[in-house]
Amino acid sequence: MDEVFNKEDEVICALVTTPDENALEILKIFKPRHIFLAMEGRRLAAKAATLGEVRICTYLPWEIPPGFKASGPLTFLEICANRPVLVV
Repeated sequence: MDEVFNKEDEVICALVTTPDENALEILKIFKPRHIFLAMEGRRLAAKAATLGEVRICTYLPWEIPPGFKASGPLTFLEICANRPVLVV
């Protein structure tokens, strides 16, 4: 945990691929501005919505819950290029 509290670079983006709710606690520590939920991480959408700007990584529009934005790989790269990215 020391690495978490001694971080030097601001985490702008987080990519969440796990449905494990412990990922939400990690997001609370790092406070990323942009949260991308991919694969199984999409199950955390409702609970992650209060933690930052949440985007659902999918190309299937019917998988986007109301109130969320869709995101593909290019959007992720445009927003997160050359910045620290937290992957959970």
